[in-house]
Amino acid sequence: VVREIDPAHGEPDPLRAVEDRDELIAALGQLPPLQRAAVVLCYIDGLLVREAAKVLGRSESATESLLSRARERLRELIRGDVDGR
Repeated sequence: VVREIDPAHGEPDPLRAVEDRDELIAALGQLPPLQRAAVVLCYIDGLLVREAAKVLGRSESATESLLSRARERLRELIRGDVDGR
């Protein structure tokens, strides 16, 4: 069976994936330590916010706040919007 591959929905470019990963790692390195720790614990280690909060010695709401600020900062860094505009 032969099927046509739509270039817009084709397989991901492995080189782009490496570039994206490197960009994300660089951006993570620019986060304040608590924000970086929250991101790593929840998104890389897969902990629940409740579990990450215990590890960080923070409340769940404080950990959620750390994650929210970290996500926003990562968006800014990855888009190159360092001034926050």
